[in-house]
Amino acid sequence: MNTRQIICFLQLAETKSFAAVAEKMFLSVSTVSYQLRHFEEELGFPLFFRDQHSVTLTPAGAAYADELRKIYDMHQEAIERAALIYRESQALTVGFTPEVILNCYPVLLLEFQKCCPQIQLDSVPVNISSGCDPLRFKTVDMMFTYDCWVKNNPELEYIELKQSQFYCVVNHEDPLAQKNEIEPEDLDGKTIIITTHNDQWIQDIVQEINQSAKNVQYLEIEYCNFAISFVKANVGVSIFPYKTIPGEKNDVLFIPFNRKRKITLVLAWRKGELSEPGKTFMQLCQRKMKNVML
Repeated sequence: MNTRQIICFLQLAETKSFAAVAEKMFLSVSTVSYQLRHFEEELGFPLFFRDQHSVTLTPAGAAYADELRKIYDMHQEAIERAALIYRESQALTVGFTPEVILNCYPVLLLEFQKCCPQIQLDSVPVNISSGCDPLRFKTVDMMFTYDCWVKNNPELEYIELKQSQFYCVVNHEDPLAQKNEIEPEDLDGKTIIITTHNDQWIQDIVQEINQSAKNVQYLEIEYCNFAISFVKANVGVSIFPYKTIPGEKNDVLFIPFNRKRKITLVLAWRKGELSEPGKTFMQLCQRKMKNVML
């Protein structure tokens, strides 16, 4: 018994036509007939009644067709599942936040290609303000993000990679641009650009500023990176949990903000879905990011 015989039998049981089966399987009618005769000999009982004008299933053939169809469908589904697992084991999609792309991505990509040349690493830029949506919507297998988005999420697993600080983003013409470090009380009378996302670190920063500075106004926007445009226009200042493009290229400066406040960069993935390529990438990140400055 082979796959071709099984398919011939199931097709003939459905179409009741040797010619239709032969055409569909790109075989001759005589080949289909031979396959089925041989199949019946192996089973030890006839599957079809045949005459010059028609072909119909015997009672045994009808019962066998019903059961064999179920088994064949299960077999095909098993093949599809296994093929999907194999394809997924040969690729890894990782979401990169801006500071990782700038500071770490070239090294990580090069090293991963060296140790796993058979795995395709696809990188997807993600906005920090999107939180863990790329993981939730399964657009990435893993992603770099911050501990504030993952530490209370039971659906995710993660490793901590690097602790970093916050930055005050200021226009190069702003008086604050002369400072080496900015404290909350330095923001008296400033317009501060924050995102509309109700993230804990934003709430904490706002509370800290309100306790130390006076006459502060807040301008809410949707995404952190949009704040750069407002700062370039000297509308106000913003607070970022990372340092992105050097200020000379952006007409803005990233000045350390309240060095006591820290945030931790993490690599996260959906719970229970860490693939072998993902494990390799995770271990690579643990080794390579120890000496990376963010």
